[in-house]
Amino acid sequence: SRYRIGTVCAQVALLCLPLYGDTRLFVGDDLYLLIWTLDAESGRVLNTFNAPSPPAGPSAVGPLARASGLAFDSVDLYYTRGTTKKIWALDPDTGAGRRVIEKPLRELTGLGTNGSSLFVASPFRRGGPVFELDSVTGEVLGVLQLPRVREALTFSSPRGSLFLPVGS
Repeated sequence: SRYRIGTVCAQVALLCLPLYGDTRLFVGDDLYLLIWTLDAESGRVLNTFNAPSPPAGPSAVGPLARASGLAFDSVDLYYTRGTTKKIWALDPDTGAGRRVIEKPLRELTGLGTNGSSLFVASPFRRGGPVFELDSVTGEVLGVLQLPRVREALTFSSPRGSLFLPVGS
């Protein structure tokens, strides 16, 4: 297998560190469908723009209606919601759409990137697949099945490691 699974620790503290020489932190607001750009050092709001909004419908209710994911690779800001099969690649300065990538499953909302691939995970604690997608074409490059994986994930480029919370 091209994936190696290991345990780091029972609890992980999340730190907001500038990546790729960038000092921006992106925050998705699932209630008002906004994306906030903050200065990672001061917390000051630098910019706010509307998140792409899929059409309302029967799938726009329930827990998936408020589940979204963000990832940033220093060029594109990726955004998705649990109510659509789309991942939008956005201009991180303006929020303008650059391209749309199709997800293998609608409910995938956890996003992470290593600069060339996107990783998407399920928001359900029951576990599910973590897909590796080509960040330009959306082609599935790999699938990792993990028990009790949750939607949050991040990629550490210096380590070449993908971190996912697993458990209750």
